[in-house]
Amino acid sequence: EAAARFLDNVCGVSGIDPNTEVLHSIGSKAALSILPAAFINPGDYVIMTIPGYPVFGTHAKYYGGQVHNLALTAENNYLPDLDSIPTDVLAKAKVLVLNYPNNPTGAALSDASMDAIAEMTARHGAWIMADEVYAGAETGVEKTRSFWGCHDKVLVTNSLSKAYGLPGLRLGWILGPSELIEKLWGHTDYTTIAVASVSDALACVALEPETRDRIMARTRGIVR
Repeated sequence: EAAARFLDNVCGVSGIDPNTEVLHSIGSKAALSILPAAFINPGDYVIMTIPGYPVFGTHAKYYGGQVHNLALTAENNYLPDLDSIPTDVLAKAKVLVLNYPNNPTGAALSDASMDAIAEMTARHGAWIMADEVYAGAETGVEKTRSFWGCHDKVLVTNSLSKAYGLPGLRLGWILGPSELIEKLWGHTDYTTIAVASVSDALACVALEPETRDRIMARTRGIVR
């Protein structure tokens, strides 16, 4: 329930079926660990922006993925330089892994950058795996929109641990196509089973509009 409420009210993502398109997890770390188990096959090419949260890439290597790092530089304002991706890597890429707003640089993607990423991945038939856990903690005025819905091969992870400052709840999720989410539920059943019902209830309280606004105002004050 918390994930569905977050997606609808906070991200502006509507029409989500929480029963088929959302996998709850023990924080986003569990989501990023479970996902490669069902998603990455030996030899799959993974393009991953660095610096960023390394969990997905580490697990992708464990399952036989070929991880190619896409370095973010100060000269490019820590935005992904799509032209620097080798043509042969891009042609074989299964997924582009992004962490925006970025940890640790604080960089956020513009609408134009997001549109370029969506166009490139759609053209090459690659997935986008967007770690959006810092959405709402941008250093600028504008809130970053979600990658969800930019094309039909998008996965999004998020949680209440970062921008909301509630890591003790250990509540996160993956948003994705129903067929893949169903497959991921099988892996979850053999590992963490489910999130704590108390955490879900407390998360719903945190996501009440007035409470959410106070939490996010506090976060923005700290970040800025």
